[in-house]
Amino acid sequence: MATSNVINLNSSGIASYDGAGAFSALASPLTVANGGTGIASATAYGTLCGGTTSTAALQVVSPGALDTYLTSNGAGALPTFQASSSTPIGRYITISTTNGNPFDSVTYYMRQGSSFTTGTLSGYGGTRILLTQTGEIDAAYGIVTVLGTLGSAQNCTINVRKNETTNYAVTTTLQLTAAANTFNNTTNFGSFVAGDYIDVTFIGPVWTTNPTTVALSITLFFTYT
Repeated sequence: MATSNVINLNSSGIASYDGAGAFSALASPLTVANGGTGIASATAYGTLCGGTTSTAALQVVSPGALDTYLTSNGAGALPTFQASSSTPIGRYITISTTNGNPFDSVTYYMRQGSSFTTGTLSGYGGTRILLTQTGEIDAAYGIVTVLGTLGSAQNCTINVRKNETTNYAVTTTLQLTAAANTFNNTTNFGSFVAGDYIDVTFIGPVWTTNPTTVALSITLFFTYT
């Protein structure tokens, strides 16, 4: 007489069965080939991944630390949680002027595409750069060229000026004694919110010999926060 397989439910809804023929596949843990995971337990809050073959038991990646990201390690390897190494998200702000002849001790406000000496007030002819997101300026790189008479060895100052109230010095030691005079600063230049504006200013010293035919180009990196 063939073995019968009967599922019985008691009054509490708990199932039991008579016979084992058709239920041998329900051995614990249920294999992947039979619709299971192949594992008897998993790490709490872990990430389930496929097995080493199409029918191998699933694998578990343990939870990562706060602010880490699940990162692929290529084919044939489990992913792992790693700290982000991506480049900060932001934008570059560049101002390049045409030539001008600066006077002693004058503060000039730089304007894209205009003469080095055009602006002596914030906002004049569009010197202000309006910021549309919260963030910070993390780096500044630039060059001042002198195509005419080279200046004497007195120090010039270049500032990032916030809302016409706060100056962040890019350099206070720039001298225009060569045809090409570079500068940079990777210091944090303070925090900004949407609606703030900045100017880039150049303040000349009292020169013994004033430079002529001077132009400036500067690039700021604004990081979103």
